Amino acid sequence: EDDVYNGYAEGFRDIQTLKRYTTITMGLDQGKPSNMNFMRVLAAAKGVSQAEAGRVTMRPPFSPIKLGTLAGRMFEPTRYSPMHDSHVKLGAIWMNAGQWKRVAYYTNSGGDSEKNIHEEVLAVHRDVGIIDVSTLGKIELHGPDSLELISKLFTGSFKKLPIGQIRYCVMCNEEGVMIDDGVIAHVAENHYVITTTSGTSGSAYEWLEWWRTAWNLNCACINVTSTYAAMNIAGPKVREVLEQHIDIAISNEAFPYMAYREATLFGVPVRMMRIGFVGELGYEIHCPADYAESLWTQLLEVGKAQNIRPFGVEAQRTLRLEKKHIILGQDSDALSDPYGADMAFAVRLSKQDNFIGKPSLRRIKDKGSKDVLTAFTVAGKDIPLEGEQILDADRLIGRVTSSRYSPTLEKGIGLCWLKADYDVAGKEVKVRHNKELLKVSIQKDVFYDPSGERLRS
Repeated sequence: EDDVYNGYAEGFRDIQTLKRYTTITMGLDQGKPSNMNFMRVLAAAKGVSQAEAGRVTMRPPFSPIKLGTLAGRMFEPTRYSPMHDSHVKLGAIWMNAGQWKRVAYYTNSGGDSEKNIHEEVLAVHRDVGIIDVSTLGKIELHGPDSLELISKLFTGSFKKLPIGQIRYCVMCNEEGVMIDDGVIAHVAENHYVITTTSGTSGSAYEWLEWWRTAWNLNCACINVTSTYAAMNIAGPKVREVLEQHIDIAISNEAFPYMAYREATLFGVPVRMMRIGFVGELGYEIHCPADYAESLWTQLLEVGKAQNIRPFGVEAQRTLRLEKKHIILGQDSDALSDPYGADMAFAVRLSKQDNFIGKPSLRRIKDKGSKDVLTAFTVAGKDIPLEGEQILDADRLIGRVTSSRYSPTLEKGIGLCWLKADYDVAGKEVKVRHNKELLKVSIQKDVFYDPSGERLRS
């Protein structure tokens, strides 16, 4: 009301100009609820009838509409692994991972959730475990310029990667911020397979295809995420499960760590990568999606003698945390770079290729990181929660990104971002936890098997 009188006094006498000066009726309602009140106040200010004051245009909708209707239909597709029905029979408890339904843990052995998760972790270390990782992004590159595309988009060096070998890879944007990680396998001449994180399979493919087109490179980029299912089978007894049913040698000499092989397992053509995300001798097996459930079931059947046990994402996160492996999106954010995340090993600034993010990464390396991703331990089962603040007196010096109780180590472990000057082995810092300050100790070494002997043997 005051705006109308003030605007009228300042010379905006026509209802259309007064409307624009005061912005009355220009909100979300588009004039319907406020129009009548506006006309009444203006008529009073002019000393005329409401009809003489004029009116403003009312735009549709003329009748109230629920905001939910304006927002549109809620539609988020749900994706299921080819082994989904088998997981249901095994008593899977589900979690959402982007569009995918993934197994958090299994309940068929009874017990509470924590007990089941801990038993799954210990099964991998003591015997053998198997996990469905079909959600991983899988992208194939074919053509003479495949290596050039890889060299320009990934921070590492791949020109000397032999056929049949795998290398860890990190992809950054122009600011040097990590946007994806995974592995690259050199399958054959001018043929590579890239695996990405589950949540970025679509965006990683789009990023590769965008730059392939922009640089007019002679190669094909194919998203085969749904074409191939995948499972990771790992543990000290894994060779005992596989060796009688596969047509290639899987000894350490014939199939070493970070190698790629193609084989037939139970009559199914498979691609195999020997990688160690869970810290034990293991093989990532990719097979055509139509064969996945059969292959999964047969591995569980023949592995009974070795006490094989399926495990879910919760156990996998504990296992990877014991090895201090980062999960992008969990332990990183929209500002995280490889140097701050303790992943300088994945960056080769010396390579001749001007890869995306190289100038930014050079500046970051020269300047040094103010915040770093580091590890901590805490005695007992009372561990910090993910996202909790780390304090020094009243000063905020970091945050927890991952934390779990490790039944292997019998203590709490975690990763956190911390001010660089606090990243000292053995230094105690405090986490605000349940309205109290919980002491944690910084650890620089890998928690479990720091030499990597178990996964390389």
